[in-house]
Amino acid sequence: MAGLTLTTPEDILTLALADANIIGQGATASSWDMNNAFIRLNLMLTEWKNKRWLVYHNILGSKVSDGRTTAYTVGPSGDINLSYRPDKLEAAFFRQIIPTAAPNQFDTPLDILQSYEDWAQITMKQLTSFPNCCFLDSAWPLANLYVWPWPQATIYEIFIVLKDTAALNAFTSLSQTIALPDPYFSALHLNMVQRLRAVYQLEPNPTIDGLVRNVNQTLRGSNAQIARLYMPRELVRRGVYNPYSDQVQ
Repeated sequence: MAGLTLTTPEDILTLALADANIIGQGATASSWDMNNAFIRLNLMLTEWKNKRWLVYHNILGSKVSDGRTTAYTVGPSGDINLSYRPDKLEAAFFRQIIPTAAPNQFDTPLDILQSYEDWAQITMKQLTSFPNCCFLDSAWPLANLYVWPWPQATIYEIFIVLKDTAALNAFTSLSQTIALPDPYFSALHLNMVQRLRAVYQLEPNPTIDGLVRNVNQTLRGSNAQIARLYMPRELVRRGVYNPYSDQVQ
């Protein structure tokens, strides 16, 4: 293992199997051990994709309104075409693109409804007007984006902010070059050490557990993007609430 560099899943897993005491230092893992670890590495990535603090980047998806009063599909080959099906919205806004020409178009935030139950409370769901809120139904294989009121055709463009979960797609081979920010290499290695010890029914190791907590906190601190606090409109009766002064202005 002298001179080992962590550039591929095989590198990560070779070191993890050794540090978990599943293979001896300097030994070569059997094909069964390596393939078993590879499957579990990809299973771990599917979990990580759903945690905002483990996803280092957000992306924008958009759709120019076509005047419909039914949901826009989001995902592979959907109305908003992405390589994956998103599970939730991080933010949303719309842009009036007609009659104002770029670069003087302005954006207006959309309130995000967090559940289908909230969407169900809207009485006139097919109202066409100035957009106010939206809801993402995380259906499979395509999510459904509902906007209310439904924007008029060609006048508005809807934008949604989503986790870039494609950055944590499953590895396709053991020899694939890993393209992730540097802190992820240590995180992949240590988390796999911990998981492999559990899989092989080895005793928990407090030192390893502490290292995993530390590296996960490093990722959390690096990736965390905490939005400003805004009071819900329903709670602000007069003026605008200032979270810094705790006053309504």
